[in-house]
Amino acid sequence: MYAANQLAGEARPDIGDNVRVFSFERWVVFFRPIDEGIEVLSVVDGARDYRDHLRRR
Repeated sequence: MYAANQLAGEARPDIGDNVRVFSFERWVVFFRPIDEGIEVLSVVDGARDYRDHLRRR
């Protein structure tokens, strides 16, 4: 679904250029639209502090 509609999800410019996010069940998925679909940047348990997780990457 997201690969076919690359602009789905919420834009998160505070996290990075062209970064978008959506949640699925308890997971938060960070992705970037690319020509071929999407590039998944990270998948984080929604109970975690995602900002801390992304800083450590």
